[in-house]
Amino acid sequence: MYPRFSEILVRSERDTRVVAVSGPRQSGKTTLARRFAQRGRIYVTLDNQPTLAAAKSDPVAFIRGLDRTIIDEVRRAPDLLLAIKQSVDEDPRPGRPFTRAKLKEAELESQASYAEQFPQAPTPAKATRKEVDVVIAQYLKDCAATLAPKTVSGKEHTLDEWRKVCTKKYMDELDKTDLLAFVASMKEEGLTDRTCANRIESVTSFLLAHKKDCPLGMAIHNKEVRVKVKYTEKVVKAYTSEELKKLFDAACHDEWEIFQFFLLLRIPRRGSTNHLLGEPGRGWRGKGTRPPGV
Repeated sequence: MYPRFSEILVRSERDTRVVAVSGPRQSGKTTLARRFAQRGRIYVTLDNQPTLAAAKSDPVAFIRGLDRTIIDEVRRAPDLLLAIKQSVDEDPRPGRPFTRAKLKEAELESQASYAEQFPQAPTPAKATRKEVDVVIAQYLKDCAATLAPKTVSGKEHTLDEWRKVCTKKYMDELDKTDLLAFVASMKEEGLTDRTCANRIESVTSFLLAHKKDCPLGMAIHNKEVRVKVKYTEKVVKAYTSEELKKLFDAACHDEWEIFQFFLLLRIPRRGSTNHLLGEPGRGWRGKGTRPPGV
């Protein structure tokens, strides 16, 4: 591709006092400039610190000593542009300084003819900001496709309560303070630590599901942000045989029948999970095809 652009530069310098090449990073501007310098031109780069210092300290003197020169990275010394303009105004011969940088046309006040390097890298499309309420609505819709209605209802209630505290409009605006404020609100409401922990976990799950659109969700994923409510798990105490006997003796008829119902379900212990098994012979069956675990 370089021969093509070299010819463009050759044509431009025939009738233009200053030629500037612009383009995206890593598109080959410096390589093109160096190859063009092989045609009897001087090549200087402001990436070189002594050269840059000279250009900044006295731009007019720096330009005065150059002719038919390629100046790379001219953007590092903005005052050099005015010196170039003054020089070409005094000596209007075409093809004098050749600069390689990303420049605005106004900076050389129409003195430069741009030899654009094509194809240019496409301008990235501006990302569309996601609104929190819209994302929540879609999230609940997706949950409804795989979760039980009661579970979805719980998630919806929690997110509604969170939105009463967090009023930010866009997902990319959310931060840790929106979770902390929700915890404080629940504490003021008098909710138990276990309930607060469950609700924070529900909101966190929502944020994690949308971490690509939400920096807070990504921070939680990377364990840079952690908001958890500590609670103490209550230990269930088992009744002794003597305590159960006293309980049954003190129970009325209706209470006794309720106790018998649960006893007839026969709850054997299997590891850390108890499964409720029915007694078909006595007319009691467990709910569903799989014994529920407790």
